[in-house]
Amino acid sequence: MQSNRTLLFAVCAAALLVLAGILYWRGYRQAYPYGPRPAALPIIVNALRAYAADHHQSFPNTNWDPYQSLEVLYPNYISGKYLAGLSRDPSRTELALRNGEHLAPENCSLVYFPGLFATDDQRIAVVWESQTGIAFNGRSHPGRAVGLISSEVKQVSDAEWERFLSSQASLRQSALHSRTNSRTTKDQVVQ
Repeated sequence: MQSNRTLLFAVCAAALLVLAGILYWRGYRQAYPYGPRPAALPIIVNALRAYAADHHQSFPNTNWDPYQSLEVLYPNYISGKYLAGLSRDPSRTELALRNGEHLAPENCSLVYFPGLFATDDQRIAVVWESQTGIAFNGRSHPGRAVGLISSEVKQVSDAEWERFLSSQASLRQSALHSRTNSRTTKDQVVQ
């Protein structure tokens, strides 16, 4: 009788452990739909700023191509796994870069704007995650994770997204315009 109880207890305990594991995994996948990315977006923004510090305050700009521009960060400023962004497979991106392949929408979920400087308006977003519903660390969160020139990382709600995009286009245009005017003025003084 005692051995039957022990066996029943062991079977129930094992079933509870399996059930708890399934529930944990399901909750984990809901919390991190693409897996956890501890501090991924802040790390990306800091890599961009480190690059700018070494390149006369200019963020990477290779032929105005966002993916080619981000590639110059690898491997000296950041590991390839971060260049996957928040919703692509980090090991696949790392392997692709190691094998000489290029970043593309299939292996990089980041939206990046080449041609900016660390000295531009600090409210300008230099990079953000293309997928909505993911926070800076890969956790499920409404809105989009955005990295500003100032190094601030914030979440922009879906309701504010269109207004944010419009504001960002205006801020980027002002930054580029002021640099063009500054160069024109300097050229006029030299002549």
